[in-house]
This record gives sequence, C-alpha cells and structure tokens, in this order.
Amino acid sequence: MSLLKRSACTVFLLLLSWFIPATSHIWDTIDNVVFYTLNPLVESAPYCIRFINSHWLDWISDIVIILFLARLYKKTDPNHRLNLLGEFIYSCLTAVVVIALVNKQIMPHLLSITRKSPSLFLDGAVRLSHFFPGVKDASHQSFPGDHATTALFFILSYLHWTSLKRAIPAICYGVFMILPRIIIGAHWVTDVVMGSFVISLCGFAIAFGTPLKAYFVRTITRLLKGASTYYARNTNTL
Repeated sequence: MSLLKRSACTVFLLLLSWFIPATSHIWDTIDNVVFYTLNPLVESAPYCIRFINSHWLDWISDIVIILFLARLYKKTDPNHRLNLLGEFIYSCLTAVVVIALVNKQIMPHLLSITRKSPSLFLDGAVRLSHFFPGVKDASHQSFPGDHATTALFFILSYLHWTSLKRAIPAICYGVFMILPRIIIGAHWVTDVVMGSFVISLCGFAIAFGTPLKAYFVRTITRLLKGASTYYARNTNTL
C-alpha cells in the first residue's frame, strides 16, 4: 500500500473514532485523565516546568533536531548524502509551509475552528502563569499545536529516512518536545493526535508520497551543487 493510501486510512480511522459517539467518549476520557495526571507537576516542580516551556528550550530543541539529522547524515553512504541533505531541507520547508498555511490560516480563519485549552476549560487546573505571571499557558485556539506539528513532522521524516529501531531516540525526543505544552494545559491530547498528527501526516504524505518530492529534492540538490561549485571555484581563486 502506498504512503498516500496508508496515511489516508490512518487519518480516516482516527477522525472517525473521534467523531462517532461510540468511541468519542474514549478520547474525552483520555484528554481528562492525561491532564489531571500531568498537570499537578506544575505545582510540584514549577521552575522545572517553566524551563521546559521556555523559548530558550525551543532554540535548544531546534539544535538537537539538527544534531539528530547530522548524525543520520554522517552514517549515510557518501554517494547518497547530497540527496539526503536535499530531503532534509525539503522536509523543513514543507513543515514551515504546513504550519503557516494550515495551522495559522486554514484552521482558525477558513474553518473557524476554536477550542479552549484544558487550563481554561477544566476545573482545578494548576496554571503556570500563577507562579510566573506573563507566561502563556492557555489559548482560546489550542487546536492544533504548532510545537506538536513540528515534532511530529520531524518524527515522520526521520522514520522515512531510517528504520524504526534506529529512530527510537528521535521518536522519544519528539514526544519530549510535545509533553511540556500538555503538562501546563496549553493543549489537549486530542489537539496533538487529531490536530497536529493528522495535519503532519497529511502534509508528509503529500510531500513525500507524490512526485512533488522528486521535483523539489532534485531542484534543491541542483542548487546545492551549484553553490558548492561556486564556493570551491572562489576558494581556489583566493
């Protein structure tokens, strides 16, 4: 079965389980249980939770992702490294486009989807902003999550480039990137599963399961070759 067909089936089954009454209550239960299990961590370790939700850690997370990609690049056959680098760049650009177009425009504006964060909706929420005023720990538009979309697109891409066994560290790190927003109640689990994962999977399937991949990766690698040749020529001249 092709990537597009597998992705379409997965998305269909996930959304069906969320919308039909027979199973939708299971997702509601998961949302509530996960929130009330993790949210007390805000009160027991506020400084730690503040750190893992800081903008500094966002930058660190990006660096760690680059290190994961660099490790994969190093382990790749030298004859295939340029093509892999082209796919790296293509994947990053696709993730940016998906978040900017779907998360930022289509969901809130075209489809007018609004959803309060659990920290605004559920009783007894421990707010990180109570300990650190000004910290964003809630939203009236929590669906989907941008951080989760980035993390899940990274996981899907990494699985595309290597085996499941070798991708386990990257998967664990991607989950770690998602957890802080769930702990503080900025997002529901279903914001991640039904929102970020569905969007990431659809975007990834279109990007990597259609001729778009061959065209854009070929274009990117051609530009990289041109830049490398230009740099080498000017270096030799100097």
